[in-house]
Amino acid sequence: FGKVPTAWGKVGTSPAAYRTVTLASSTNGAFGGSYAVSSSKGNADIKPEVKTEWEVGADLRLQRNRVDLKATYYRNHIVDLLYSVTLNPSSGYSSIYANGGKMENHGLEFDATWRIFDKKDFAWSANLNWSQNKNKVTQLNGTGLLNISSTSVALEGQPMGVLYRPGVLRDDNGTPILDQNGFPQLSTGNVVLGDPNPKWRGGFGMDLSY
Repeated sequence: FGKVPTAWGKVGTSPAAYRTVTLASSTNGAFGGSYAVSSSKGNADIKPEVKTEWEVGADLRLQRNRVDLKATYYRNHIVDLLYSVTLNPSSGYSSIYANGGKMENHGLEFDATWRIFDKKDFAWSANLNWSQNKNKVTQLNGTGLLNISSTSVALEGQPMGVLYRPGVLRDDNGTPILDQNGFPQLSTGNVVLGDPNPKWRGGFGMDLSY
């Protein structure tokens, strides 16, 4: 048995609620409380984040259905990423929730099952799965860098969530630049230290039943 499934789709993610206007919040003042304008500026032009994806695969059953093989290759492109963009304090606001970037993913998924022994009272099978996803932030609309946590950032041209802190200076080949005493030199600013995302994921298992 064999078939080649293909698919194409587009899906949108709605912006968070109450972000089209600048809101006010209550404060605990000395005279019974008051209201203050939010430091996050409203955005009437905000629109959904959209992901477009296509995929193609193979579904095979061999050896009289004792062996199942499935493989899928996919690629998607996300535009109008939604996040809070930092503003210059002189504008009167600290941030604005906006559509500000693009990101892409592509990868491969593989799954296999082998029914080694299958009788009325006893069954034995093995299964294997493997997947790989490659991600890259392609645009952040002039921001260039977006902090995700104290150590992880979204950085143009890099995978989402790369570790970005002071580190060793390196040349274009990735070799550490040493000083005259042969010690590595630390950068004065932040550099990409590494990608915490796994290069691949996989699993292997066996099932026995009696």
